[in-house]
Amino acid sequence: MRQGALSLAHCGRHPPAPSVSIIHSGLFIPKPLRHVCILLLCAIGFYFRRSLSHNPPWCADGVSDFTDNFSMHSQIWYTRTMKKLVVVVLLIGIIVGLSISSSQTYEQQTIVPKLQELLPNQPLEQPLSKLQIPYWGKTISVEERGYYYFLEFLVRKSAHFFTFGALAAVFYWLLPKFRLRFFLAAFLTFTAASADEFHQSLTGGRTATWQDVLLDMSGALVFLLIVKIIELFRSNSQTSRTGG
Repeated sequence: MRQGALSLAHCGRHPPAPSVSIIHSGLFIPKPLRHVCILLLCAIGFYFRRSLSHNPPWCADGVSDFTDNFSMHSQIWYTRTMKKLVVVVLLIGIIVGLSISSSQTYEQQTIVPKLQELLPNQPLEQPLSKLQIPYWGKTISVEERGYYYFLEFLVRKSAHFFTFGALAAVFYWLLPKFRLRFFLAAFLTFTAASADEFHQSLTGGRTATWQDVLLDMSGALVFLLIVKIIELFRSNSQTSRTGG
């Protein structure tokens, strides 16, 4: 009877509030996720600690500065993250392209038929015929190889120069800022160039040459010097603006 009376007494009423709140019971926020949220809040608080120390959050100016700083730092973080992502995608693309190229035979990657199709009149034949390039114990020229094969040689070696130059610049941008950043980027490029030549030696009809590694490193050093010059120019510009 008493249980029935209690049930009737509770009819039409709201159920009693639970002794443990929903958040603390973990029904909607799992325990690991709560820990992550706490760590995230602590990180945000530590990140903006200095800006808040000058303007307390209970002041109107402090709240405004906190919001402005949060928005500014968020935009900076987003921009830097997107730049790093683009550089990582570029790095993956270069490495995949090099791997595919070094695994192909000469017959698979020759561009002579395409050059014959695109340049039937053989433009710039006269100035090109004056070039003689020592390579692999031979002198490469139009007379020695013919117009299209000599032009293909120039295209392939130019691809070596610019591809590994771009690879060196990508390594440099991905590395953290420290004193030996330039030399580490050059060493990583040298390692990649040597590995590419070794991979090429395993492909039928292809040979590995130290001249190609030297050409790759020439492109790497040129691109790295260009990057350093650009950095120096930007640093001087920022210094002059700050001083002015």
